[in-house]
Amino acid sequence: MLGWMQETKKVYDGTLYNVFIGTTEADGKDDEGNQIQPVGYAVKTVDIDADNNSAGENIAKFMADLFTEMSDYSRDFNDYGFLRSYGDSEIKVIWNADYFNQVKKIDLPSIFHDEALQSTFAGDVLAPRYFGRALVEDDFGAGKVIGADGAYDSTKGTLRAKVEFEYNDKHYFPGDALATSGTYIGVVGGLEAGMVYLETADVICKVLVKYPPYMSAFETGTTFFNPRSLTENHYLTFGHNTLKYLKNYPFITVKAI
Repeated sequence: MLGWMQETKKVYDGTLYNVFIGTTEADGKDDEGNQIQPVGYAVKTVDIDADNNSAGENIAKFMADLFTEMSDYSRDFNDYGFLRSYGDSEIKVIWNADYFNQVKKIDLPSIFHDEALQSTFAGDVLAPRYFGRALVEDDFGAGKVIGADGAYDSTKGTLRAKVEFEYNDKHYFPGDALATSGTYIGVVGGLEAGMVYLETADVICKVLVKYPPYMSAFETGTTFFNPRSLTENHYLTFGHNTLKYLKNYPFITVKAI
């Protein structure tokens, strides 16, 4: 059981970080709220069906072009508008497994035999459930994901926990799908909209240069012994920073259209 406590902390750390990566989109704004980046900065789109090519061909060309853009000196890939360039060795790609497996296991073996092109599809892979977006005003109302009474309608989309919480006697880790009934969002007695996200199927990958830092403040295990009943209580106490992306570096979302 003491081992379970450590494993539970690992689940918490891992799922919280994965959800943050999969759901975060860069602001592209300065302190005064002025848009200083091109519209395509935070979210870049690739038409995976263009010219009747395979998804693998179109994604490969798009990513190669993006890496070339990032390697040139530009102000387009950080929120501060600083003049920067990024080498291929610095760029980190976190793929949606749905796209990665389609391209890597089906398209590439039958089309490409170039190792340099194969390396375009290197990087980390996350399960599709971690990719999504925050709820917006259009998600609320009659016939929407969140009905007029605040009730969640799972037929309109899959809502998942963005943080760890308990609701209606059910415990959720980040990334867990919400119960399809009895869940209310943004109303008294319900969950706050910022505690959940809507899973989306259009995110191909995230492109970063620096991973957002996840720093543990401390971790300690303590024990309380009751000499009368000869029982022990065990506690695992830990802390970490609030997750934020680094605005001096790219945090690009690549979506399919």
